[in-house]
Amino acid sequence: MTALEFSPDSARLASGGRDRDVVVWDVGARASWATLRGHNQPVTHLAWRPDDTAVVSAGTDAVNVWGLDVDQALRTIR
Repeated sequence: MTALEFSPDSARLASGGRDRDVVVWDVGARASWATLRGHNQPVTHLAWRPDDTAVVSAGTDAVNVWGLDVDQALRTIR
């Protein structure tokens, strides 16, 4: 793992790394909540929207904005 970031309410944790996936964890349940796939290179940075509705992941290939209500990239910047 190369990136970890808690959601603003600390209920979820996003992790990313060499496997190129972003995994969103439910902290209370200690279980994965969603796996977001779309990077071609390792994920190096993560950030949350203040309202907990999206997570941003970055690697050397792209920056993705993930909508957590739809489990897909809302925007990709290469």
